Amino acid sequence: MEKKWLPLISAIVEGGQKRLAMTRNYSWVYPAGVSGDDLHNAETKLGFELPTELKSLLMEFDGIHEYTITDLGERIQVGSIIWSLSLIVEQQLSVTIPIMSKLFSFGGSVSGNSYGYLIVDGKPDENQIWQSDHETKFPDEQIIWRATSLREFIATSLVESRWY
Repeated sequence: MEKKWLPLISAIVEGGQKRLAMTRNYSWVYPAGVSGDDLHNAETKLGFELPTELKSLLMEFDGIHEYTITDLGERIQVGSIIWSLSLIVEQQLSVTIPIMSKLFSFGGSVSGNSYGYLIVDGKPDENQIWQSDHETKFPDEQIIWRATSLREFIATSLVESRWY
């Protein structure tokens, strides 16, 4: 399988290692991708086909997770720009928050935001990535536009994560 995502992610992360070392000790972890059967089973449970870019990424990496290393060397997960396939399915099938009904979430930030595709006509609109606004409380919850593609979203999210 052609690695479409590794060059993008590696270039962004490696380009910021000096800055990263000066701020916090973060490392990015890339779990092995999922199979076509795993994707098919997930789509069956969800009731719609996953967006093409998301499927492509999940077949290469089962999520993009951020960890911090404590002074004692303990690794603690602090966020997932992209959740694992199983967590994407679990979150979507168990969500009761009203805003989430409009957002097919695939990841979340350390600060409590959800990232995802807006649901249009019962399926994710893969041409727009949105983020829930964790600072706005129910019933006025909002979503904020983030990117026109998953590739653009990941590039900006990886860069942004270095500033926290």
